[in-house]
Amino acid sequence: MNGVVYDEHNLPSSQHSKMYLVNTTSDFQLGDVIHVHIVLCDAYNKPLTRGGDLVLVWMSDPNKGASSSGSVIDHVNGSYTGILRALWTGRAVIKFAISCSSEGFAMMYQYFSKQGASKNILCIFEAMKIREVTVGSTTVDHGNGNICNLTAENYGIPWFCGKPKNRPPITECTQLQLTLLFDKIWNDTKWHRRSAAYKKAFNYELIWTRHGLPIYFGEINRGETRPVFVSLDGIPPGSNDILLIHLYAHFQYHHPKIFRINIRRTVTSLKELLARSPNVSVAIKGPHYFSFRDRRTLGGMWGPIYTHILKEEFKELYQKVWFLDVWDMTVAQESRDVHPSSSIVKSMVNMFVDFVCS
Repeated sequence: MNGVVYDEHNLPSSQHSKMYLVNTTSDFQLGDVIHVHIVLCDAYNKPLTRGGDLVLVWMSDPNKGASSSGSVIDHVNGSYTGILRALWTGRAVIKFAISCSSEGFAMMYQYFSKQGASKNILCIFEAMKIREVTVGSTTVDHGNGNICNLTAENYGIPWFCGKPKNRPPITECTQLQLTLLFDKIWNDTKWHRRSAAYKKAFNYELIWTRHGLPIYFGEINRGETRPVFVSLDGIPPGSNDILLIHLYAHFQYHHPKIFRINIRRTVTSLKELLARSPNVSVAIKGPHYFSFRDRRTLGGMWGPIYTHILKEEFKELYQKVWFLDVWDMTVAQESRDVHPSSSIVKSMVNMFVDFVCS
């Protein structure tokens, strides 16, 4: 099969890949630009001759608690150029990482095209004391036409479940009570449900709500989760709400087109909201980097792709919506977990508040 790697040792190896300082000196002034040359090699120590890998570069001084990330140029021949800027005085260590190989991206795209998702969401159908569990997905079950198309019930976002075999006679899919069962990658704590906080002294209300499918939070009734755009459509005219929208990690088990479908529909609702409530303030939090593939996550490999989708879909709202770009922040701080540390979250909140207060 074209594009398939049969020998894993031909993949880029962090142990054998090399990085060189391009500048003729290792002493820099504050604000100077630093260039590094990165050559990816496989496990046989053979330089690669193709591009497409997600390569990251950053520098840090642990003694000062200082760090910054750089940009990377892909030369499409196995080599990359990292560009950083000296933002503090003292010493700095420059590092690079191969977050995902081009073969890794190709493999996941092929898998999603054939299987629909890399992690199941189960559908529990119940009627007249009959209970049956089938597999649900954002795409049609490949090779199996016996499905329930619940897209209309999912607010127009694609959703399909295997049709239960033991349903009562003449019972249609939409007549059955449906509960969704998610693999509990994240602990099912109280904050996963809609939450609200009030501060009468300052006359404000803070509301947190989860987005729609795909989402992985234990067992819930399908009516308990709904897409972001449904919440936006419910905001009345003349509102002066401050909104922070974030879609990311729960989508990583599905083809990126599912992320785009949700974002595109969210943009439509935002345009309508801003037309009827021009004093509403809206921020979109972009993807964050995480390196540790724990809890069966895929690391931050989809981050740059999701960022590209966000910028494409929001291009008509650039002057009306804030984009919280936290990717560089999390790369520089070597964030490991899908849920960033409290210190990183605090920095993200400060970024959001800076936008609001400005």
